[in-house]
Amino acid sequence: MARYTKEWLSTMVAAGILHQDRDSRLYTVPEGHKPALLKDTAYAPMITTLSARADRIKKCFQEDGPFESGIKVVDLGCGPGNYTNILAQRFSNSSFVGLDYSEPAIQMANKDKAERGLSNVTFHVGDAHNLPEDWTESFDMVFVYDVLHDLPDPHKALKQINRILKPDGCFSLIEVGFHSDPVDNAGDMSAAMYYSNSTFICLASSMTGEPRVGYGACWGREEIEKAVLGAGFKISGESSLVVMGTKCFFFCTK
Repeated sequence: MARYTKEWLSTMVAAGILHQDRDSRLYTVPEGHKPALLKDTAYAPMITTLSARADRIKKCFQEDGPFESGIKVVDLGCGPGNYTNILAQRFSNSSFVGLDYSEPAIQMANKDKAERGLSNVTFHVGDAHNLPEDWTESFDMVFVYDVLHDLPDPHKALKQINRILKPDGCFSLIEVGFHSDPVDNAGDMSAAMYYSNSTFICLASSMTGEPRVGYGACWGREEIEKAVLGAGFKISGESSLVVMGTKCFFFCTK
């Protein structure tokens, strides 16, 4: 209960409705907001912004890159295989693997694969916390998009990713790019929306198994960076830069 309350309070801080003191961590209602809170008001419906992201992903890769010569890639938390199948279709010399815990999602991915007539991609139902032993040092690239914060134990998943990556491979991680401290997100309405969505979706997902870390969507780029480094990765470039609107990108190597 306390963790869900904190997520809701972070929503209020990011939206500027409540104030949180950085040192004491106490929440207060600004004087100017008190009259409105005494009235009968309704909470606006949660709005989930959906967009077609596949085209953005396609633009991230150069035609003369390693995908052309042929590499082995795994997409962890692939869902219905949107990115995986598009990449497999575009880069026929490379092989792709998609993994997701959802059997219906994998069924959708395989259906799309069949419709595209692809032979260089496979999909599996599985758990990112416990990847197959025979995958050790098998992949040139591990791709994880908007998944890590949903996991009950992202730290264990990061160690698994490190294990399956080849010594000279790369780990491409895209996550929600807000700050880890709700105080630093105060006044950011996009952050407020993510906190709201997280209360219903991301936080709930991360509490479904042990150790129930409950980071939620706004785990934050500072804490994610610590987790990535703690799992034995090196981070290249501007690690904390938000490069895709509300997203941050980490390019990692061993």
